[in-house]
Amino acid sequence: MDVENDEWQIFAEMTAEHLAKFSQIICGFHLFSSVVGDGAYQRALHVLEKLDRGFGVVHVHGNNFAPWINLGGVPFPELLEVTYANRLRYKFNTNQELFPTVLDAPNDPRKPDMFLSRFHFHRAMRPELAANAFTYEDQQHL
Repeated sequence: MDVENDEWQIFAEMTAEHLAKFSQIICGFHLFSSVVGDGAYQRALHVLEKLDRGFGVVHVHGNNFAPWINLGGVPFPELLEVTYANRLRYKFNTNQELFPTVLDAPNDPRKPDMFLSRFHFHRAMRPELAANAFTYEDQQHL
C-alpha cells in the first residue's frame, strides 16, 4: 500500500477483523517527521501497535527519495517501507539480517541506499515449512 501519507488514517480506521483477512501487508509509511506532535504521535503509536498485535515485521527498507530525519535523536528514514506477515498464518524465527539486503535496491538509483543496520524482529515462515526450517545464520554455512 502506497497512499502518500493516508496509510496512517486508513490503518487507524481499520478494524482488527479487517486486518486479519490479510496474510501479508506491504506499506510505505510516510512523514515520520510529523509524528513529533502529540496528535500525530498518538495516531502513529496506535497504528503501529495495532499492526504489531496481528502482524510481525519481516522486512524493512528506507526509501531514499525521502531524506533521513532526526527522530528522538536517532537517524531515521522519512519514508519507511515495511513488510508485515500475519502472526496467525506464519511462524517466526529470530532474524539478524542487515538492511538493506540483496533483495533491495535504491528507489532513487542516483543515490545510495539507506543503511538501516539490524532491525530486531522474527522472520516469518509458513507453519508447514517451519518444521524443516533453518536460520539465516545456518544458510551462511551451506
